[in-house]
Amino acid sequence: MRIIYAAMVNKSMSGVEKKIISQFDALKRIRDTSLYLLMNGKPDKHFFQEIADRKIRTIYPESSITNPIKRRKNKLDILSKKIIEEFSYEDNVIYFRYPLADSLFYKFLKKMKDYYIVTEHQIPENKIFLEKKLQWRLLPEIIWGKSVRKKIDGFVGVTQEIIEYQKMIVGSRKFKGIVIGNGITTCNESVRNYKVNEENIIKLLFVGTPYPPHGLDRLIKSIKFWQNNEPHRKTIKLNIVGYSKFAEEYKDLVRKLDLQESVQFHGFVENYKLDSFYDNNDIAIGSLALHRKNAQETSELKAREYCTKGIPFICSSPDNDFPSSFPYRLQVSRGEAHLDINEIVDFVLRCRRSINHPIEMHEYSCNNLDWNKKINRLIKFLDEIITTIT
Repeated sequence: MRIIYAAMVNKSMSGVEKKIISQFDALKRIRDTSLYLLMNGKPDKHFFQEIADRKIRTIYPESSITNPIKRRKNKLDILSKKIIEEFSYEDNVIYFRYPLADSLFYKFLKKMKDYYIVTEHQIPENKIFLEKKLQWRLLPEIIWGKSVRKKIDGFVGVTQEIIEYQKMIVGSRKFKGIVIGNGITTCNESVRNYKVNEENIIKLLFVGTPYPPHGLDRLIKSIKFWQNNEPHRKTIKLNIVGYSKFAEEYKDLVRKLDLQESVQFHGFVENYKLDSFYDNNDIAIGSLALHRKNAQETSELKAREYCTKGIPFICSSPDNDFPSSFPYRLQVSRGEAHLDINEIVDFVLRCRRSINHPIEMHEYSCNNLDWNKKINRLIKFLDEIITTIT
């Protein structure tokens, strides 16, 4: 079996692109695998180097094409042509990071009907309304979702919730699916050098691109509520590393609540400077408001990055890769109510008492979250798709 991996990505390297490349690295160690990255233009310098080192194929539309629909069509047309020219359909699986349904993807799947096709899904695509706002990008799913799925042989979802949605659309009799949570490359990541903070300060760290499902506004409001209503056993300091348009809203909220001494925004920070943040903060912040996406479960890359670095973290949704017995992940309450800051303080104090927690977390990540550990299940599933359909 040969694997033809395809994904639509950005021109710069973010968490999604890192995940795809890590997954590809693990796949090609076991099976002959080719990766096609579809983007809207040439990759930036750093991303280009990662691609060139691995001989990854890139596809981007002609510069004269500016219409987004025509760009999408052009990329899919180029991809189908290249696959047909280079690979026979016998024993070859097209593994596509699901690009959402529309007429263009349906036509692509029709062209590739002789190949085995498996799609990987990161969200339940039926969330047309989020936070009472219409998600225009998901509307084609209403029209094309079922037709597209009829052309797909197998489904990989990063959570059980996602797989159940695909199964509902396809129908249980014909459905072939598996849950495989997101993975990470752990071998190149160093463990943080954490020294227990003996001061009367609890230091929280968020690293990423802030957007509403992360729930930073919820955390900021909770800190203010706690300061106003609870005995001050400790002082809270929140460090936010990363930037998006929502960061400006959070800055306004901090000023409005007079929390400038408690919340600090650091903006974009180069990767080589992140270690000092991991070293000098007690715990990290995962997603605290996934209910805003109508999602019940998570498989966020951020949590896997935190675990690999060895920094305990909090989030508000269950994750298949972290059992309730895992001591360095605190699952806090869902919804818009204030977080229990005392619960978070107690969590920090427990983690401080476990002096070796960075090493324990890193070992857990290597044994459970690394793509080299996860990839065999994916390979086995793809083999089963070929065997059962042939």
